Amino acid sequence: MCEMFRDCNSLTTIPQLNTSNVTDMYGVFSNCHSLTTIPQLNTSNVTKTGYMFSGCYSLTTIPQLDTSKAGDMYEMFRYCYSLNNIPQLDMSNVSGTSFMFDYSASL
Repeated sequence: MCEMFRDCNSLTTIPQLNTSNVTDMYGVFSNCHSLTTIPQLNTSNVTKTGYMFSGCYSLTTIPQLDTSKAGDMYEMFRYCYSLNNIPQLDMSNVSGTSFMFDYSASL
């Protein structure tokens, strides 16, 4: 699913998706400026989450994500101006978090 919805500027919601076998969500929602909600996603096998929500200006919350296998979270929430809350993330296997919350002042 790497960059699957990238730059979908008019997209406001994501339908329920079966993501149980997905391992790469790098940039999947990056630059979806109008995205306001995200459904619960099965991220139990995801190892790449860098840039996942970067540039989602209108996103205010995200559901609980299983990040136990995530190895990087580079810029994951960068430019998420409206994001004011995130559930606890398992960062036990994360090796990189550069700019993870850059320009996300509401957090």
